[in-house]
Amino acid sequence: MKYRVIKPFTCKLDMKVRRVGDIYETDDPERAKFLQDKGHLDETIVKEPVEDERRQGLEQEANQFDCIEMMKHVGGGYYEILVGANKGKRVKGKEIAEQELLAGLETENKAVADDEAVNDDEAGD
Repeated sequence: MKYRVIKPFTCKLDMKVRRVGDIYETDDPERAKFLQDKGHLDETIVKEPVEDERRQGLEQEANQFDCIEMMKHVGGGYYEILVGANKGKRVKGKEIAEQELLAGLETENKAVADDEAVNDDEAGD
């Protein structure tokens, strides 16, 4: 039987770490009941893997990590943008800094696309 993990744990039988969203498979109903009582497993049996939910969570976490790497906290609630068209700009507030960062990246990507289009036109002449 397959169960969805709702609280992370390390299985004492196989020593594998199970994370939230993983599927725990066991043929031992007593083991499953024990883990459910401890709050590690969902009580419903999973018919299909929930890998998509876990993958989406990891992608969101990766995107958040990328934003943090592209700006630097400089104190007093101010952030400095490290990449893109707004490179070097300082703004107050993390959310505003993320918006400025994304706007600067979009502007930079659009400029690169326009340059490529001009180069393609010149090459065609």
